[in-house]
Amino acid sequence: MSNSELQSLVKTKDIKIKQMEEEIRRLSFGIDTAEDESFTNSGVFVKLQDVIVDSKIDYELLSQKILNVKTCEDIPTKNSNVWVADGKYITLKRSYQIYLEKELFCRENDVSTLLEYVYGCNLTKLVLINQEICFKEYQKLLASERIEEVEFRRVQVMGEYDELLRIDEILKDVPNIQKFDYEFRDDEFKDRNAARKTSKKLGKLQPFPNLRVFHLFNLQKGFKLGKFIKKYPDVDFYPPKCVVETPKVE
Repeated sequence: MSNSELQSLVKTKDIKIKQMEEEIRRLSFGIDTAEDESFTNSGVFVKLQDVIVDSKIDYELLSQKILNVKTCEDIPTKNSNVWVADGKYITLKRSYQIYLEKELFCRENDVSTLLEYVYGCNLTKLVLINQEICFKEYQKLLASERIEEVEFRRVQVMGEYDELLRIDEILKDVPNIQKFDYEFRDDEFKDRNAARKTSKKLGKLQPFPNLRVFHLFNLQKGFKLGKFIKKYPDVDFYPPKCVVETPKVE
C-alpha cells in the first residue's frame, strides 16, 4: 500500500470516528438524531399549551418557533441530559429554540448543552451545581437584571478573557439580588491571601438594597466578611460565625 493510499485510509477513518463521536454526543444529550432541520428565527413565540397534543409536545407544531418556558430543570437519571419544561419532558431539537422566562435549575446535567438551544433568558431564579460555564453562557444566563435568587455550588465561571470570575464579580452582575447562596470550590483560592483579598473586595461593593439572605458554604481560611456584614444588619447570614457581634456595653 502506497503512502497516499495509507493517508487516505487514515483520513477516512478519522472522519468515521468523528461521525461516531457526534452520534454519541447527540444520543447522550437527548437530541433527536432523526432531524437535522435548523432553526430559522420566525419571531413567533408560543407557550407550552399551544404545542401540546395528547398530553405531549408536538414538535411539528413547535418547529421554527420560540418556546416560552417559565421553569426549566434537569431530572437526575441514569441517562444524563433529561430536561423538563413547565412540567413536561422535552427533547432538545435544532428546529426550535427556548426562551427562559423565570427559573432555571441545573443540578446534574451540563447546562452548556441546554444553552445551545436557548434563544434568550429573563430569569428571576438561577440554580447551578457543579457547572463550568464560559463568558458568553454567563452573559446569556444573567442577561436580565430581574434575577432575585442565585444559588451557585462549586460553579466555575470564566470571564471575557478566560479568567476565573470571583464571587464579588458575580455579585456585581445581580444588583437586585434578594437571596444569594454560594459554595466555594475547593480550588477557589490559591492561598489565604487570595481569599482575604476577595473578601475585602466584597466589602467595597455597592449596596444591594433588596438583599435578605446571604449564605456561604465551604469557606476557606482567610475569608472574612466583616465590612460586608456591617452594611446589612437585617440580612440572614450563614454561617453564623461570619456575623460580626456587637460589643457589649458594660
